[in-house]
This record gives sequence, C-alpha cells and structure tokens, in this order.
Amino acid sequence: MDLTKDISLETLEERLFALQRDTSQTLQLVTTPPRPSPFCVEAMTLQYIVTVARKVGEQLVSRFMDLSVSSEHLNEVLRKSFGNPHVLVAWVMARAAEDSAGARIERNVAAHFNSYLDAMESYDFMNTHETAELRANLICVQRAQREYVRSLYAQVDGRNVMRPYPEIRLVVQDILSQLAPQWNGQQLREIAGPLASLVRELMENADWWARTDVNGGLYHNGVRAVTFRLVKLDHDSQAVFAGANSHLQAYLAQFLGESSKRAQGDRPQRMFIEMSVVDSGPGLARRWLSSKEDWQPGQDPLEVNDIAAESRAIAECFKKWRTSSNDANRGVGLFSIARILRERNGFMRLRTGRLAYLFGTESAIRNVASQASKAHREDDYVYLKDGTHVFFEGSDVNFFLRPWSERECAIAEGTSYSILLPVKS
Repeated sequence: MDLTKDISLETLEERLFALQRDTSQTLQLVTTPPRPSPFCVEAMTLQYIVTVARKVGEQLVSRFMDLSVSSEHLNEVLRKSFGNPHVLVAWVMARAAEDSAGARIERNVAAHFNSYLDAMESYDFMNTHETAELRANLICVQRAQREYVRSLYAQVDGRNVMRPYPEIRLVVQDILSQLAPQWNGQQLREIAGPLASLVRELMENADWWARTDVNGGLYHNGVRAVTFRLVKLDHDSQAVFAGANSHLQAYLAQFLGESSKRAQGDRPQRMFIEMSVVDSGPGLARRWLSSKEDWQPGQDPLEVNDIAAESRAIAECFKKWRTSSNDANRGVGLFSIARILRERNGFMRLRTGRLAYLFGTESAIRNVASQASKAHREDDYVYLKDGTHVFFEGSDVNFFLRPWSERECAIAEGTSYSILLPVKS
C-alpha cells in the first residue's frame, strides 16, 4: 500500500479497489504531501488511511519513506510533520511507525503533537500546522487524554459536549480573522455564521456516530477532524484544484467568470473556504442500516445489503426529522447542512461506504429541478433515474445528492464531507 506519489482523487479511489486484493500490512507514505492539493484530496487521503487501518486491524505499520531514525534532524522533521493531518492519522491508526529502512520510530515522539493541541486550545489557529498554507486544523484523537479540544468542546455535568452555536461561531470567526486579517467585520460575520453551523452539526454528528462501531463497541483508535483552508483561484489554478470532475469545474468556472466581468483588466481571482470534516466511524449507511429491526448484530450492513439499499439509507439520513437515535431532538442536522449549502451557493462532496455524492452548481440545480418536476414525488422527496436524491421544501428543491461520477466505488471507512463556500473579495 503506497501513498508516496501520484495522489489524486482518482488514484485514491483506484487504490481503495486495490485494497481488496492487497495482503500487505505496511502503508508507505511521506510526511509532506504535494502542495497545493486539489479539492477534497486531503479528506480522501485521511479516509483512505482509515480504511487501510480498519482492514489490516492492529497489525498496520505506517512507514514514512522520507524519514530516517539516524538523521540528526529527525525530531525537527517529526515536529513539523505532526502538523499535517495525514501524518497524525497514519500514526494514530497504526500499531507501529517506521522510517524508510524499516527501523522503528518510538511512539513517545507523538508528544510533538501537543504543541499543535496547545495551539488549537489557545485559539492560536495559524500554529495548528507548520506549512505555508492559510489553514487551520482541529483534530480529536479518540481515547487520547485531550481528545476533546477546548475550542470546540465544553464540560457539562462531567461530560464533554459541543459548544453551543454562538460560541462555535466566535471560534470560526477567530479562525477566519487569522486566515484573512484583511477582511472587515461584515465579511467575517457573513462567512462565519454558515461555517459555524456546518462545523457544529457535522462534528456533533460524528461524536454521536463515529466513535463506536455498528455493535456499539468503542473503537480502540480513531479520529474526528475538521480543517479549514483559504483557497485563492485563478483560471490557471482552477483546473488543478477542480481535478477531473466536470460539475466542480463548472462550479468554479461560474465564479471565475463573474470575477472576470469585475476585473477590469486585472487577472480575475476568486477566494473560497474549503472545509473538510472527516471521521473514522462506520459511515452513514452502516449506521442507519444497523439501527433497523431486521439487522443481526455482528453482520456488516454493507455486506448483507446491496448498493440500492445503501443509497436509500444515505437518503434517509438527509430527510428532515429522520434519525437512527432515540433522541426526539435530533434529526435536523444533515437536513440543515443541506439548506445552508443551498443558501450560500456552496459545493459539497460526500464520501461514505460505497458511494460518493455531490451538491452544487446553478446548472445542476436547474437540471435536477427540471427532472424532479416530471418524476413521482413521495412527500418531500424524489429519486431520479440517474441515482440523484432530491429533497424538497414546499414546492422548491431544497437540496440534492447527485452521484459524483458514473464509476462504482469501493468501500471506504468513515465519512468525509468536503465543502466549498465562496467568499466575496
């Protein structure tokens, strides 16, 4: 299993298929990924590492091919490396870590991550990594002494719970002010509000469902991560950032086209916030299907259900007031995420189980609305022939989940949301 080169969304998906035949227990990777990374590649990289770890189990070895334990600079390199989310995830999910020659790297060097934890908890977000990127990392390591980072969580009656929305909004606003100190208060508030809602809903959802397997057993190891990245695109960088997906290409082209009209001779640019939320849990469909009465404990819901059943299960997760918990106050989280994306003209890629979906672009919204108007509607939901799930609010299309591509996907553990929100420059 090799993550040292040629990392793209397409190659990562191909490698997930290859895992079904790979008997290796060693994952090869480098500490510093190529920059800048295209949209959703970081999230998919984390999900790939989690998938490898769940397949191999407690025998996984993470081998870092650009490290040498005999180097006098090892500690310095490791300290910087733990600011890269994929390094931390590979470290946490593996039984052991090695250098390029197979020499063991002592586990106690993970203490280097404490400096990044300190930055997360002290609101020093630009120091949650050591890269040139405008980004911030907030990472929860399961069963770690400081699993619940204080910028996101508070203790209530001895339990760690997500902070209320107003507090999360202030945290997000603080992150944005450090990523873009030139923004005025109005710009910060406009983007912080929807991002805070997304962070709170998705991370709280991960807290509920990603820390345990479908049988309710607490995972021995795991992560829940949310990362922010400020991305500035022009026509040259757009193609690299978008990758091969035509819907994402159209989405970015629309914004750059609008910027071109305002550029007046200057090189048109547009800024976006990319937010990724990744967990190492069983995934949306597994969790939903295992909550049904006919599920037998010990079964893998994806092995005993076909793709169609998995697809229906994901749609159920996004319907308002649907929940696999017994809490009557839950069931609006993912639905509210959908509404925010529509209102803010956002773009999203969702990857879970054997399926990948997208939402976004005005042309796709119009196309989906046109198809849905001719299809049979059940309450506030329509399923289209191309596999798109359409969710209505009243007579209007509120949200949809369209297949990312026509290609079949291999099973990916966990769930990842990669979200783009445009920023007014």
